[in-house]
Amino acid sequence: KVGSGSSYDGNRTRSGNQSSASRSSENETISSSSGGTGDLPDNRLGIICHKGDRDKLTAILDALDLEPEITSDFVTFWFLPNRFDAKDLEDLFFSQWETIWKNEFYMFPVFMPTSMGDQLGIVCHKKDEVKLRKILDDLDVDIRAKMASMLVPLYHASAFEVFETVNILLNNLGVGAYKDDVNGTKSLDQGNPLSKPVPPLDDARFNNMKALGNVTFSDHAMVVTDKRSNGIFVFGTEKDVTKLEELIKQLDTPLPMARIDTIFVMVDLSQANQRGIDALFQDLSWNDSERTETINVDTDGDNLPDTTQDVAIGSRTLTGGLKIPGLNSGLEFELENWKIQQIKWNQIFSLASSREDVRIFSTPSITVSHGEQPDRGGSDSYIRISDERSIGLPGVTMSNGQTSQPNVDKLRASTELRVSNPRIRKTIRDSETGKIIERGTVFMSVTVMAEKFDTTVSNTYEGQSLPSIKGRTAVTDLAIRDGQIMVLGGFQEVQTDEEVSKYNFLSDIPYLGEKLFSPRQRKYTPTELMIFIKPTIIDPENPMDDQSKFNASRIDTMMQPGYTPAFR
Repeated sequence: KVGSGSSYDGNRTRSGNQSSASRSSENETISSSSGGTGDLPDNRLGIICHKGDRDKLTAILDALDLEPEITSDFVTFWFLPNRFDAKDLEDLFFSQWETIWKNEFYMFPVFMPTSMGDQLGIVCHKKDEVKLRKILDDLDVDIRAKMASMLVPLYHASAFEVFETVNILLNNLGVGAYKDDVNGTKSLDQGNPLSKPVPPLDDARFNNMKALGNVTFSDHAMVVTDKRSNGIFVFGTEKDVTKLEELIKQLDTPLPMARIDTIFVMVDLSQANQRGIDALFQDLSWNDSERTETINVDTDGDNLPDTTQDVAIGSRTLTGGLKIPGLNSGLEFELENWKIQQIKWNQIFSLASSREDVRIFSTPSITVSHGEQPDRGGSDSYIRISDERSIGLPGVTMSNGQTSQPNVDKLRASTELRVSNPRIRKTIRDSETGKIIERGTVFMSVTVMAEKFDTTVSNTYEGQSLPSIKGRTAVTDLAIRDGQIMVLGGFQEVQTDEEVSKYNFLSDIPYLGEKLFSPRQRKYTPTELMIFIKPTIIDPENPMDDQSKFNASRIDTMMQPGYTPAFR
């Protein structure tokens, strides 16, 4: 028989897997002359059979070409994150695995983040797919925080100094490194080393920084200084603005200040006064004759000593004389156990006269603030007393033929007192009475520079005598209590005074008049510069302000007609 030709489209099973041998199904026979031609393009199976077997063969192949049953419990799907990176989302999920998710899933899921971080492949149990998708959707939520801003004015501190401190807090706190966690906040990481070296911190500052490490800020937190208002503009979330405002107000603390009163004195030295302090005080004598003796004492009234008692005999005395500048007199005094016992003022009614050996040439005062330093945008507080001399400079002809205008330059010799890095401890007062409990102390570095024109060594320029400048510098650290007086001395020099005498007509003769009839006399006087320093601590939060109001109220009460004074 001549068979008919047909083709079969394989939907699920490749046609090459079908056998070309004869097949039978449910008592239906197919001619043994049927045969397959092998694979055809597009997954088709060519069959040559009897025309009566065509429908049977098609039914048999449809029954064989079934979709395979899924027997695996695994399923694979891809998740597209919206907010987080795929790796961050994986870390966030598995950071809670042991505490939350471990007993909620049939099997441990496998996460496969792409290198770009835009997709997350997941292999899990088929019954866990829905739960995993919901959890990832909940974690990958875009939280829209409400933004806020505020200008925080500063009334005591410098905006730049406070900005520097706040900026350290926002970046690295000087203790550890900051890193962005998965919640979008900056937290303290004690494990990672800093990229920049950090100077060692003392224990108090380290503890303060460690306490501040519990404060976290979002990525939106930002601070900017405002020069116009001496304030700091704060921007970020509402939580950031609240925390930064509180921090800035804590840093805006009024610091103690000190008024430094000074007296610059130049003292002439002599054989009797080898030091400058000797010109003000003389004949100082200290006598410590205090001793303890044991005496017999009658305690029962029978005029018979029955016990012994130690009695202090003698005293400690300081005697001397004070030479008062401005008066042609001296004041002798005697202190016994540091109490005035005797005062003797010689020639109290003598005529006032200026002392030629003591010259007060300046009494300035300056005010310093606690902790002010030049490297933090400030400057040293200083007192400068200058002596200037003018020098005429002629015009200079340039290479192009032009001549510059004559100019006047200045030679300056200065006496300067510079105060650096003051640290002020406030005076402690009783909050109710205002009585001083403990006087405060001013710690400071003092630089004294004394310069002077030296006419004995000079140069001549364009007919002008240019004196040289001698300078002396001393640097020291001082600790002075509130109200005490400290004296800086030892700047000794030789003062040269030259006197020229002239005779009428004869001194005006050229050359001979100057050489023969203009005698010169020079006087050399050793001198010493002394600087008296007295600090007065100013506390911006002085409780004496309240005490003044209390005293004013008491005075008002005393002015009442029915007031009766009483001793306390």
